[in-house]
Amino acid sequence: MSREDGFTLVEVLAALAIFSIAALGLVRATSEGARAARIVEGRAMAAIVAENALAEAVLETQRPEIGVSGETVSLAGRYWEVETRVAKTSNPLILELTIVARAADGRSGEARLTTYRKARP
Repeated sequence: MSREDGFTLVEVLAALAIFSIAALGLVRATSEGARAARIVEGRAMAAIVAENALAEAVLETQRPEIGVSGETVSLAGRYWEVETRVAKTSNPLILELTIVARAADGRSGEARLTTYRKARP
């Protein structure tokens, strides 16, 4: 019996198994990268929403009410929940403002910003 040139069935199956494992690892790495990109995008958008809300709160001419208020805003085709917390500080002339922004669908991260402003009469 003479052996012909080529690969045996066992060699081909072993090569396919090794290739399949490598391809599976590549697909998994790609999907993890895409998931991480979506998370970063959500956090960045939440930060923009929070910065916009904070700018509006700081520029407001009326003295804000002490406590917590909320609203829903739209940005980039998505809805965002914005929570504004106004608290007194040890100095009666200064108020603490905290803005928390998160996607209304709950799938993205959140952004939290805090600043201080003069308590206008």
